[in-house]
Amino acid sequence: YGWNQPSVEVRVMKSGRPRGPSAMHPDELKEVIDRVGSVREVGRRLGCSHTAVIKYRDGRIAIPETVAGILRTLDGEAGQRAS
Repeated sequence: YGWNQPSVEVRVMKSGRPRGPSAMHPDELKEVIDRVGSVREVGRRLGCSHTAVIKYRDGRIAIPETVAGILRTLDGEAGQRAS
């Protein structure tokens, strides 16, 4: 009995932390980066590292609601300067 039975189902779980929903799509972040000028500048304005911005952009980590709000504000400021 037990593990020697052919009906034993073995499941493999995904490693790492479960991903939560992102408050902003990475494509929207890419547009903000293009308007602001660089990943480093977006990171500076957010108060985080440029590597965090790259992870947000690549979809490796979800963009929190607070960060998305700041990014949308940055996008508006960049759009006003371009006008």
